[in-house]
Amino acid sequence: MLRKKTCLIAISLLSVPLSFFAEENALSSVENNHRLYIGPSASWYNIEYVTDQDQSGPMYGGIIGYDYLKNDMIYAGAQFNYLAGKLVGSFGNDFTQELWTEGRLGYRFSLGSEKKASFTPFTGYGYFVFLQDLDPGVFRYRFMYVPIGFRATCEAADFLEIGINAMGGIPFSSKWSVDETLTGNTRIIAYVEVPFRFYLTPQTKRFDLSIVPYWRNWSIRSQGNLIGQINNIVGAEIQFGVNL
Repeated sequence: MLRKKTCLIAISLLSVPLSFFAEENALSSVENNHRLYIGPSASWYNIEYVTDQDQSGPMYGGIIGYDYLKNDMIYAGAQFNYLAGKLVGSFGNDFTQELWTEGRLGYRFSLGSEKKASFTPFTGYGYFVFLQDLDPGVFRYRFMYVPIGFRATCEAADFLEIGINAMGGIPFSSKWSVDETLTGNTRIIAYVEVPFRFYLTPQTKRFDLSIVPYWRNWSIRSQGNLIGQINNIVGAEIQFGVNL
């Protein structure tokens, strides 16, 4: 009887590490198609006006988003960005905010025999809002746009994926206001991002940390009292991702 109890105890103790490794192996074979991410963002914001005036300065904020990333399937993604800061230059020290959301729908093509690369053309819907304090009042500029772009990735190592995201948007329904709402004249919105995605758990790829340098541009044509401006933004995001 004592020998039988000893055997049962030994089997129970061995089953703990065995079950752990079995769970890890099972997790590593599961495709983590759903990615949720959140993190801070910092940028240098530069505005050039057609009147030879300018404003510039650092802006800080954050990003939150979701991507569905199954190979050779429909791709879907959405994100929300926020930046805020004080710009200095021709118009003094003006508190400025940028709110920007984008939804994407496309198709993710896997590339290579081992499917370690991908190419995803997409379109969708975007909404952009720019707010700047004036003395007195607040300048508000907003527009919608249809994004046309692509996202490409390549797995450089088990722990690292490198990509490039590019988009050029077709703006519509532009509005601006200080005292009254008037029709705007948005010329373009575009961005290029180069994400470096580090897997913190390379075996399961459950968690990742992404460093995403970016360049963005959106521009306004002069129209009536609306002064044309070209906005160039360079910066970087840090995304903390979980893959489910």
